[in-house]
Amino acid sequence: SRGLGDVYKRQALRFGEKMENNTALKPRLHWIDVLKGVGIILIMMGHINSRTKSVPWIYSVPVALFFALSGFIFSTFEIKKNIPFKEFLVKRLKSLIVPFILFRLILVVYWLLVERRFRELDMGPIWFLPALFAAEIISYFICKKKNPLLNAIAFILFFTALAGLKYARFDNYAIGKSIMIAINASAWYNFGVLAGYISKNLKIKKEYAAVAVCALFAITTVCSIYNGTVSLYSSLFGKSILLYIAENALGTVALIMLCKYLLTKSAPLEYLGRYTIILFATHEPIKRVLLKLTEIITTKLGKPLSIDFLQGNFFTSLIILLAVILIELIVIQIFRFIKSKTKSKGAFRILFAFVQE
Repeated sequence: SRGLGDVYKRQALRFGEKMENNTALKPRLHWIDVLKGVGIILIMMGHINSRTKSVPWIYSVPVALFFALSGFIFSTFEIKKNIPFKEFLVKRLKSLIVPFILFRLILVVYWLLVERRFRELDMGPIWFLPALFAAEIISYFICKKKNPLLNAIAFILFFTALAGLKYARFDNYAIGKSIMIAINASAWYNFGVLAGYISKNLKIKKEYAAVAVCALFAITTVCSIYNGTVSLYSSLFGKSILLYIAENALGTVALIMLCKYLLTKSAPLEYLGRYTIILFATHEPIKRVLLKLTEIITTKLGKPLSIDFLQGNFFTSLIILLAVILIELIVIQIFRFIKSKTKSKGAFRILFAFVQE
């Protein structure tokens, strides 16, 4: 027993040394999870409050943010490792394509059993995973050069291509749409890589960060109101692709600064941020069920609230959002339970690798 005790002590000491050596990374990991939590809440709110879109950029900026954040994380933590392309490809297949296939199958089965008679089968927000995979693979060869100027040039060239392809006619609509999404996603991924390079030695006082965040949010709100409806998924750029770039770039920077300098820690947001893939995949069907149940219950009570009203009113949308988050906490626990029971069983270890402990 004394021998085992000595082993545990040595392991604890090594763990403590490792933590000390990595203390510089810990705050960044905290705020990045907070940012992911903020981003996924904004995306869910954008999908729920979709009739009026009270704050127009909610439907656009958080989507660009997640692509940019992936590039930011790559340039901050992974680029130094010089990961070979084959290893990088396998890693991204496991972390993005495997969960995409899993959730796509789950959602198709759900549609067949529940929603087949009420609505057409669509992709849902889970389209983000293959889009991010494409952006990461395309950008790998650009990022490998470790030259931020190349990322800036790539960002410009990708949007130049989008501006030209906007008027192109594709023989196959699905292929054309996929190409547009991949190029758009790659542009924001490279923007995130560039932001990662710039922020490495950038230190801003909290009071200056607060002023900058408020100013950027005000500018992006004005841009989004004037520019009109935009959508990365549908390749809608509003009145001007330049305004589309401005509102998403400035909005992304504002959210990064908010979480890096002001809202650095938040246990609830960090928790949601660790499970964004689950939330991306499941919040839409949960939202639809809640909206329909609310409409049915309020109608029977003699005070009918239609789905259009629920999604067109900011207050009712906020209540639905809170309900969705509460249900998602249960969904997260279900996936964690499944992983704990299957993590030692071959293929299941890969299938649920995206679920964090």
